[in-house]
Amino acid sequence: MRMQIATLTFACLLTASSAMAQVINSPPNGRVRPPVPDGKLGMALLSAVVAADGTLTTGAGATGVNHAGIGVYFIGFNRDLTGCTLSATVGEPAGPGGGNVIGVTSVAGQGGDGTGVFVQTLDPPGTNVDRPFHLLVFCTR
Repeated sequence: MRMQIATLTFACLLTASSAMAQVINSPPNGRVRPPVPDGKLGMALLSAVVAADGTLTTGAGATGVNHAGIGVYFIGFNRDLTGCTLSATVGEPAGPGGGNVIGVTSVAGQGGDGTGVFVQTLDPPGTNVDRPFHLLVFCTR
C-alpha cells in the first residue's frame, strides 16, 4: 500500500512539474518574439549618457536633456518610444577621471508625444541627488 501511494505521489509530482515547465516556458500572451538571427537584430537601440548637471555627453537618437530639478531629468529622442524597453544606471561618462558613482535610478516613459524618457537619480537612502547616468532604450523597428 505504501509503495502504491509513493508511486502515485511521484506520478502526480512528475505531471505537475511537467505542466509547470510548459507554463514557465510559454510566452505570456504571445508577446515574446522568437530570437532574431545574427546580423538581423530587428530592433533599434537608442542611448544617452548624461552628466550630473544634465549635459548630454553622447548618445544615439537622443535630442536633448532637460534637467528639471535635483535628480530629475527628461531626455528627448528622435522617435516614438511607445512600447520600448527602458533601462538606466548611474555611472560616469567614459574617459579619464571617472570614478565609482553610488546611486539608484528610476526610469519611465514620459507622456505627451511619446518621444521622451523620465529619469530620476537618487542616493541609496532614496533622496533625489544629481548623478551622471547611462540610459538605454530598446525598441522594435
